[in-house]
Amino acid sequence: MTTEIKTWEIINGELVEIDTSLTKQGRKEKDDLEKWIKTSPKILGEDILLIGEQVWRKSGPLDYLGIDNQGNLVIIELKRDKLPREVLAQAIDYASDVADWDMDRLNEICLNLKSIQETL
Repeated sequence: MTTEIKTWEIINGELVEIDTSLTKQGRKEKDDLEKWIKTSPKILGEDILLIGEQVWRKSGPLDYLGIDNQGNLVIIELKRDKLPREVLAQAIDYASDVADWDMDRLNEICLNLKSIQETL
């Protein structure tokens, strides 16, 4: 069972479902969605600050790492066409990895993101 997320727009005071997707718009996760997140991270929420991109961990990179206004780490991993169990297992794996990271590791991630941004 998958979760379907719908998009809505308010038109003349009424909620209207928008029947669209990245695919229907000719967009791609790698080419478009990741770029939008980097250039407008507020789409993730007003209280999340991106501190890392393609952050390396034991079994590979996670897409983005953020921190919220409470100091909690936020893992942002973009997924399409994956089974829910696989996604859940990956999320648990990622969370167990970052739970052990100390301030030095987080500082390294932030500095790496800063150097990436300076080259853009």
